[in-house]
Amino acid sequence: MQESGRKAVFCSRQGLGEALLLALAAFAVYWLFGQESFYKADGQHLVRRLLLAQPDTPHHRLYMPLLIALHELAESIGMTAYQTAVLFSQLGVTAAVFFVHLGFCLLRLRSRERFAATVLFALNPAVFFFATVVEYHGPFLGFAALAFFCMAAMSRMQTWPFRIAWALMLGAATALSGMVHASGLALPALLLPWCMAQRLQGRSKRCRVVAFAAIPCVVAASLHVLGAVFFAKLAQSQQFLEEGFRRPQGIEYLAEIFRDEWLTAFLPLSLLAFVAFRRRELRLQVAALLLALVPYLGSALRLLVHEPERGAYLLPLAILAARLTAGALPGKLLLATCLLSATLCVGQVLRHDDTTEYRQITNGIRANIDEKQSVLLIGEPKVLSACLVFLPDLLLYPLDEAAKFKAKDLTGVLPMFDKSIEVNWAAGRQVYLTRGGEAYLADPANSWHGAGPVLLKHIREKYRLTEVKGKGFAALRLDKAK
Repeated sequence: MQESGRKAVFCSRQGLGEALLLALAAFAVYWLFGQESFYKADGQHLVRRLLLAQPDTPHHRLYMPLLIALHELAESIGMTAYQTAVLFSQLGVTAAVFFVHLGFCLLRLRSRERFAATVLFALNPAVFFFATVVEYHGPFLGFAALAFFCMAAMSRMQTWPFRIAWALMLGAATALSGMVHASGLALPALLLPWCMAQRLQGRSKRCRVVAFAAIPCVVAASLHVLGAVFFAKLAQSQQFLEEGFRRPQGIEYLAEIFRDEWLTAFLPLSLLAFVAFRRRELRLQVAALLLALVPYLGSALRLLVHEPERGAYLLPLAILAARLTAGALPGKLLLATCLLSATLCVGQVLRHDDTTEYRQITNGIRANIDEKQSVLLIGEPKVLSACLVFLPDLLLYPLDEAAKFKAKDLTGVLPMFDKSIEVNWAAGRQVYLTRGGEAYLADPANSWHGAGPVLLKHIREKYRLTEVKGKGFAALRLDKAK
């Protein structure tokens, strides 16, 4: 008997309660393991933008406005910019757990399978890691999971009005996710084949069935493209995809990408998901996962050769991999897989979140200067990271911002630099150039157009430099020249 569109979409109170409880449990775990160290350079840039209230980012239009809005609330309860950015990742993946479980309810998974699939998703090492650090990918995953929920609803519809309505919502959700992080532009490559697999499993492959499944997918894809054209930064994303990180990108590196971004990053799901092929009713969904791997690995190949990203650009694939694994394994093996995943999650976070060096740096700074009445000109990334995490009251100026100028243009900016120092002096703040910052400016290799040495020469000529040195900290205080 066919279900009505309304019954197929709205989960029972039991399913909604399950999703809420699992999301709250996931949030508690993510909060417990929230990291106090940065993952690569993006996190530093995002926290700096948050401190400066800069809403724009080169490729991901919605991330910063949402983070700034969250900080306006979190700041009122005493959270620092860094803590807010970590919270944003935690909330994003928590939302993903909620929508993923609702989606599994709509797909009519048995109770054991849907619980196991949601837990396997929430405790997948790649998903878990990006739930605990400052990065684009945690918040993005929440929007990707919302798109999955729309796909699940669309795949269950038996009447055209409901199917088209959910197709429109699916297209809007995938376009929206692409505005949070540009990798969302690839979401239809996962969700639409999966939707087709849902509709076709167990049915004869007659033209009518294929058309019934394909037409809403075409509607969703069309709206996704329109949304991407009007709202996403396609030109910048295309340029970024073409240039990558200026690393070798030949097809011969595909095996390395497959190993780093799928096989090891998503263990154990990256292997166990394909065991589902032994179940006839899941074979089309396995094929959908294999099909989705092609564009996702291709994009990663363009971007990430020799720079493993822990599966960041393939995160949505964890939803289907978790579903297939839960459907492929018996109960005891599922429990063992969940325990293994949890062990891998905790192990990788504990290995990465070593703040010993951060604390040594910040303890040295606190022992020698007043963090609330000081400005630090920084050249060392580790010092910048440590201060952003543990010294939220210290004003920071990363010198790589000055090094981006051309030397001939920098001379026109120097009066503004001097004015900012005078403003800080007038406010009772001392200005310090770290010894690492001095070395950074002195090395021409750190300057794109030779600006570093020019700025350093200006500082030495314009100001009287007084050495401040103590355990774990060495800097030059900028004083007025006599």
